[in-house]
Amino acid sequence: MRRLLLLFALALGLPLIGVAAFGTWSAVEAERARAENQMLATTRALAGVVEREVTQARLLLDLLAASTNLNEGEFLAFDAQARQGIPAPLTVALVDGAGRFRINTFVPPDERVLAGMPLVQPDFLSQVLDAGGTVISGLFRGAFGRHLVSVARPVEVNGERLALIVSVPGSRFGEILRDQRLPPGWVAAILDAGGHIVARTRAEEEFIGQVATRPVLDLLARSDEGVVRAIPTHDGMNSVAAVARTRPSGFSVAMAAPLPAGWWEAWQAVGRTTVAGVVLLGIGLILAWALAGRLLRGVTALGRGEGGTGLHEFDLAAARIASAADAMRDAIAALQESETRYRVTLEAFAGGVYECVPGEGRVLRTPSLLRLIGEAEDDPGREWWLSRLHPDDRPAMDAALAEVRAGGRDRFEMEYRVRHADGHYVWVWHRSIARRDAEGRLLRLIGCIIDVTAEHEARDAEAMVARELDHRVKNNFALVSSIVGLTAAHHPHARAFAAELRDRLRALTEAHDVVRRGAGTEGVRLHALARRLAAPFEKTPGEALVLAGEDVAVQTEAVSHLALILHEWLTNAAKHGALSRPGGCVRLAARRENGTLVLEWTEQGGPPLPGPPARRGFGSLLAEATASGRFGGALEEDWTPDGLRLALRLAADRVAAAAEVVE
Repeated sequence: MRRLLLLFALALGLPLIGVAAFGTWSAVEAERARAENQMLATTRALAGVVEREVTQARLLLDLLAASTNLNEGEFLAFDAQARQGIPAPLTVALVDGAGRFRINTFVPPDERVLAGMPLVQPDFLSQVLDAGGTVISGLFRGAFGRHLVSVARPVEVNGERLALIVSVPGSRFGEILRDQRLPPGWVAAILDAGGHIVARTRAEEEFIGQVATRPVLDLLARSDEGVVRAIPTHDGMNSVAAVARTRPSGFSVAMAAPLPAGWWEAWQAVGRTTVAGVVLLGIGLILAWALAGRLLRGVTALGRGEGGTGLHEFDLAAARIASAADAMRDAIAALQESETRYRVTLEAFAGGVYECVPGEGRVLRTPSLLRLIGEAEDDPGREWWLSRLHPDDRPAMDAALAEVRAGGRDRFEMEYRVRHADGHYVWVWHRSIARRDAEGRLLRLIGCIIDVTAEHEARDAEAMVARELDHRVKNNFALVSSIVGLTAAHHPHARAFAAELRDRLRALTEAHDVVRRGAGTEGVRLHALARRLAAPFEKTPGEALVLAGEDVAVQTEAVSHLALILHEWLTNAAKHGALSRPGGCVRLAARRENGTLVLEWTEQGGPPLPGPPARRGFGSLLAEATASGRFGGALEEDWTPDGLRLALRLAADRVAAAAEVVE
């Protein structure tokens, strides 16, 4: 008793101490995480400002490339236009393949000045002239010694390929950083796509052009943004850094703040919490020891059958024990009567009953269960019955029993074969129910077993007849298709007609096969039917036909009608619509609206549609006639330039299976 109470005190006290210490530590960690998230948000916002600056340069470049003066070779007029339209401090240059400047807004528009200017860097010029679009450079030193970031694209002027360049000086990025007014001690830097420092808030001239620190480069290699802890900056500050990269320029912003010095304070707070908890735990142990002595005296008196212990609960327990003894004698008599009725009921049951007691390692079986498999004597071993199961049925039984023993389920039902004493197999239906204690441990497994061999033989005969009928139906479809093909061979003008007819017969065959496979389960599903019909139109499942919305269970009588309609839609899409082009696809979605089932057909990626055709095709007539006549609905067509859109509205109670009709 003393040990249990001491353990109880420890079980309460130690987790509380741990929770308090963990809570203190979590509060410190939460504050640190909040600061890091705030830093990352600031870095992300600053990266957006940098990206807008590069984007502005790209937009100006595209605007200048469309200039009429440039396209007609009027360079002086284009120079004046560029100087007027480009905001400071951006500059515009036009360079030929030899690296000579045709214009440069950084210097006066004088050909003699331009002739004396140094050449553009050959590597960057070659990259621009060979590119098919816009090129964004990293940081480089320009013709006049300035640090620049350039956005360039090739242009064709009078048959000559030139490079049109808009340059942003590095000082502009420095102004962006200085406008942020960072907290004291913080350092921010802008990096180009290669990780070189374009601008920096502290000691900019010393570190501009250098590569960022290794931890920052490693983070950018893994992700576009994140936080790195305890890294040194270029000027030796031990810091926590947040990094964010933008797309499509690839420029990054790195922001570093001094590493917090609160780690030691956090450990001190955890230590104080732990010491206070240990003191309180010691007091609890002393009280538990004293209480245990008082309880032990009462238990000793109760064990001797004595009352008057001074503890109300113990005296009450002594009186109840005496009353329980009388009640137990009455319960034993009632139990014996119940057992007699139970045995009579088992003898009257047509099948067999068993009870498995895992804790005792035994199984009790009724004589009727033994007679079911031709046995006269029982074997109490648990594996006796399982050893006679058919090898193909044994894994399912083992899996069900394992799940019951593990507590995953409390009952199971199954049919399987068990070997009779004379060697043949008997089909049985087996149901078991588990009984557990309050902790969920398995106490016993009770079950009944009935001989269902006759029912299985009847089902096998029925299945054989169904297979034969299915075989004959498919043969009839094949025979009709062959007749159509052979007839069309002697009438060349009817070959196209015959091909369409055979395709429609194939759609009916697929519908019949889907109906046969879905019979006896949950019915025919709309998605399965559509997938079968779309198979000839796509190399990869889901490539041409995208399914969305509700997967409706379709009535057997409606499958053939829906199959013909979907086949016509797929065929028309392959000939004239989205499936006639690579990458095109169609989307089929089903939804319900107030007792109506709506099938929406949307084509995407096909050729532009001028409008509805002058003559309605077979598919439209078939869908319209089927919707209005057979399913009490209507067909809606929308011939948009982006692709055909169809909405087939059908009465849900005439299409969906009875179990799925929603009012």
